[in-house]
Amino acid sequence: MISTDKGIFDEKSEVRQRIIEYGRLAEKLDIVVFNIKNLELPYTHDREYMVISENVRIYPTNSRSRWFYLFDAIKIGKKIEKPDLVTSQDPFECGLAGWRLAK
Repeated sequence: MISTDKGIFDEKSEVRQRIIEYGRLAEKLDIVVFNIKNLELPYTHDREYMVISENVRIYPTNSRSRWFYLFDAIKIGKKIEKPDLVTSQDPFECGLAGWRLAK
């Protein structure tokens, strides 16, 4: 899954709870989230991903600027085991990254 919703990093957010529910419907759920590296996030930047439930991992792009979101998402996505399904939040930046990773 490719997303721009930074609410997923907040433990108390509805977004995060919804994503955890989605994870219960799948064997494994990996989510790449567009974000700027200097954004204050509740996880350590030295880790590649954040585990929010038994089978859900969040991979922040930690991009230098918005212009690198697409490239960083593709780079991260290529490191993740080939998915059975790729979804994106929108048909634009997220959609382009998802299309590239689904190939």
